[in-house]
Amino acid sequence: MRILHVSDIHGSKAAMEKVKELYFEKKVDLLVVSGDLTGKCVSNGNASKCVWGRRKDPKELGKDGFENRGGYLVEADDKEIERNAPGLLVRASVERVKAWLEDLEGSSVNFFIIAGNVDHPLMDVVLNKFVPKSFTFRGLVFGKCSYVPFTPFGTYREAPEEVIELCLPKFPVDILVSHSPPKGYLDMSRYHGGGHVGSEAVLKWIRKNKPLLSLHGHIHESPGTEKLGKTTLVNPGSEAEHGTLRYAIIELDSETKVTLNSLRIF
Repeated sequence: MRILHVSDIHGSKAAMEKVKELYFEKKVDLLVVSGDLTGKCVSNGNASKCVWGRRKDPKELGKDGFENRGGYLVEADDKEIERNAPGLLVRASVERVKAWLEDLEGSSVNFFIIAGNVDHPLMDVVLNKFVPKSFTFRGLVFGKCSYVPFTPFGTYREAPEEVIELCLPKFPVDILVSHSPPKGYLDMSRYHGGGHVGSEAVLKWIRKNKPLLSLHGHIHESPGTEKLGKTTLVNPGSEAEHGTLRYAIIELDSETKVTLNSLRIF
């Protein structure tokens, strides 16, 4: 079985389109996205505001450039952009993900997609429609957790370790999809004060349950693959907002083989 694994696409329309192309080009059997589907900026074409991240402006980038970097063009006046950017962002991000998932499903793409820390709880309304809570694919059982340890950014799904522990599967799984990496693995950040910023609860869970694969995201600048006991850990990293899609191709045969790749998308 071949898996295409990406994470942290942050609303990039170019990344969403390229992921679908890669699914068929690489002849994979399953797409796994390990969170952070939401972009960071909204604009009415005149006024722009970013909830997180650096300012993006369609007046400078053009409509395609703005949307490819995860921006959303919305119907709102300048005052509403300034006053209610978070609310506008939530609505626009949910609509974009819904359209993307409808397209994937209509194209016969098999997928398992979870939310990440920047995805508002309303994203679950869409995800739960397309992704079952109990997911088994070709005999392999999948589990998920979208929460991460606290960050400096005040995003929606940040929690203490005891809450992350409750988020993790209560049953044995073959493949864990957790937005947060385990503490000490694929989690070296230049932000958050630097250092290892993964989850102790995720680390403890993997050591106890020993899944075949554990797929992560969240820390864009820490791509790679590592072993934790018998578990293969993967974080493809992310630069979708900056024009590069990072992704992993995972082959599950008699042994697990992971190839990390990057592709310019704009």
